[in-house]
Amino acid sequence: MPASRRTRLFALVPVPSAAGPPLAMHSFVTAAPNAQPRGLPAEWRAALAMCEAPRAVAEIAARLGLPLVTVIAMLTELADRGLLHHQPPMTEHQAADVTFLRRVRSGLQAL
Repeated sequence: MPASRRTRLFALVPVPSAAGPPLAMHSFVTAAPNAQPRGLPAEWRAALAMCEAPRAVAEIAARLGLPLVTVIAMLTELADRGLLHHQPPMTEHQAADVTFLRRVRSGLQAL
């Protein structure tokens, strides 16, 4: 095998589990309060460090410069280990809730 060949990160990540709702690119993830990332690969620690505040999965993938599928698998494994909490994306009913959308608009205007 040539020295320039790299191992793909997704090859090191187990298949996502079916425990709980699946992560999507617009799911929000947050690090667990006392998460101890010792012994994790550098990419995993970097992703966990980004999650001190809630972040979208797609944003984490973009900031890490990794494929979305790889980041979803990595974050799913972190969640399975109890190091990460995630909030499933809104349902169609929630997204169509005018009261909720007005609250979001008000929050954005306050920024």
